[in-house]
Amino acid sequence: MRKISTFTSLIILASTLALSHAGAASVKSGATCTKSGLTSTVSNVKFTCTKSGKKLVWDKGVLLANPPTPSSSPTPTPTNTSNVYVAKDQKTVRRLYATEGCSNPSNTTFVIQVKSGPLWLPVEPLDSGWIQKGCSDPAFGTKNSLPWVNVHLDGGTTYRWLYTGEVNIKAHDGQGHGVSAEITLPVFTPPPPAVIPIPIALPVVQREITFANILDNVEKVAQVAFESAQKIYLANTAPTGMKSMIWIGPNTIPAGTTSEEERIAKAMKFWSGFNQPKSIGLFFFNTQDEPLAEIAYNKWRNDNNVTGGNPASMMRNLCLPNMGLGATPTEMLKDCGAANAGVIDTNGNAVGNFGVPNEASERAKPYRQGGIEIHEFTHMVQTANPRNATDPTILLPEENYTCWLAEGQAHFVGKALASNSYKDYLQERNGEAKYRTASNNLVPPRDLAGVSAYLFKSCNDYDWGYATGMLAVEALSAIGGANSTMALYAEQAKGHTFSESFKLVYGISWEQAIPILAQVIVKDYSVPSMNG
Repeated sequence: MRKISTFTSLIILASTLALSHAGAASVKSGATCTKSGLTSTVSNVKFTCTKSGKKLVWDKGVLLANPPTPSSSPTPTPTNTSNVYVAKDQKTVRRLYATEGCSNPSNTTFVIQVKSGPLWLPVEPLDSGWIQKGCSDPAFGTKNSLPWVNVHLDGGTTYRWLYTGEVNIKAHDGQGHGVSAEITLPVFTPPPPAVIPIPIALPVVQREITFANILDNVEKVAQVAFESAQKIYLANTAPTGMKSMIWIGPNTIPAGTTSEEERIAKAMKFWSGFNQPKSIGLFFFNTQDEPLAEIAYNKWRNDNNVTGGNPASMMRNLCLPNMGLGATPTEMLKDCGAANAGVIDTNGNAVGNFGVPNEASERAKPYRQGGIEIHEFTHMVQTANPRNATDPTILLPEENYTCWLAEGQAHFVGKALASNSYKDYLQERNGEAKYRTASNNLVPPRDLAGVSAYLFKSCNDYDWGYATGMLAVEALSAIGGANSTMALYAEQAKGHTFSESFKLVYGISWEQAIPILAQVIVKDYSVPSMNG
């Protein structure tokens, strides 16, 4: 659960009673401390006493506000004289992801600052962490992570990321700290919702796998879930009326034996009955075609009167973080293999960006043979509701406890629909859980306590969702049907909390389900083919 710390009072105390407490000189990263949760501010850095193994030690600390740079000209009176930014809206939670500032989490700290007159005021985070996403180039060495944070910020505020420590970033302030570009949050005045979730009534059927017997049938879960996905796809009727545009760069060679249109149509048919975007733009490109993709994207925006989102910058982020600063022209043509998608306005317009590697071996990987289009279209269905479409930085109710669901669901459905047989699905599924996270040093917890904690507070590492989240969704799909997990999104869009939605869909509480799902996942990880 989130806890509001004494961040503000510590800043005031640090400014008026510097070094007034005994032992302040001994407070530094790694030094021993006496009580977990105790905090201390030294030289503008806030340290917290945390448990490391059997010892209590001070953590690496968080940099607080920058002192204003001295100037020979008269300094105007700040419009906000407080030492910390406090949003007027204390209910809305925004999740912010950094797009620059590849860092080494072991010796780098960061803080979000909001511009207030001539000052940059720090923002107290509700939760924060690091993800290895977009900084995988070996040239970065250990600087391969980007931060994320949950905060209260009002629309219209201008903020930036401030780093201290080992960071790869272009700009720095007068003290040598890394600083990102300034970002201004839009001010949204939502119109009446144009996208209304369709009520979902899952049929009451006698299922082979239930919460009561799943622990005795773990070896059947994968096949039951896969067969459920195939049956639902065959039984559904494809929706009509969706406008689509697919753009493939002139130098881009997509993978797969079927067309992009066929893969998206397959995903549309599978999710029939759930709210889907009204129009979509899909852009496939490599680094060389990136400028043309932005031109095509802007034309699509104009043709469809798109009013929200800025995927042009998202396109650049699919490739540019992999280059590093001072990249050579040859390096600029290397792998551009990420993808992302979602509904970006209240009219139901959705966009999908697909970075396609130049290397034939990368394009030929099994997951790229159709699964990635289905995966990204699933993200569009997830976000096809007024709450997310209004402002993608605002989390759905309790979404911070369900990050495993977003990637786990998209991954399961992408693999299940793109596989021609259960054997193909099992190979993809086992390979993902065993190798993908391990290759990025993101091996998820595989013990009961670790998996349970991850499912409950799942943003410890977003990328664990591709493996652990996928196994959780697979188990839920075996119990409730392969499309049952999307009903969780549909119910949340109606205003229910995640826990309420889970009880409505599966008949038991989320708190009761966690220990059962955790045991299933631990058993999955214990089989030889996944024990990596």
